[in-house]
Amino acid sequence: MASVMERTPMSWVLKTKPIRVSFNMFCCATLFFWAGVLPRETISGLFGRKAYKHKRGIWIHGARFIDVLHTNEPDHCVETAICEARMREELYRCMPG
Repeated sequence: MASVMERTPMSWVLKTKPIRVSFNMFCCATLFFWAGVLPRETISGLFGRKAYKHKRGIWIHGARFIDVLHTNEPDHCVETAICEARMREELYRCMPG
């Protein structure tokens, strides 16, 4: 007999998450190229990294705005920046050369 998880269809939000994250990274790289975007960085991660580093200006205000959009995660931008930094560290440690 199939379990409940196997019978429950995946929600639209979960199905499209890889596409949405990839589009977010593309937008980050094209719209904020002047800001020193790191590889595999999202807009939230960029604003979180810059807001944490500079503590003022457009970055902190942008990070606060994005955090308001993510009501279930109050410190979304900084947490995303930390997570993305860890992932880049893992990725580049595993790459030869």
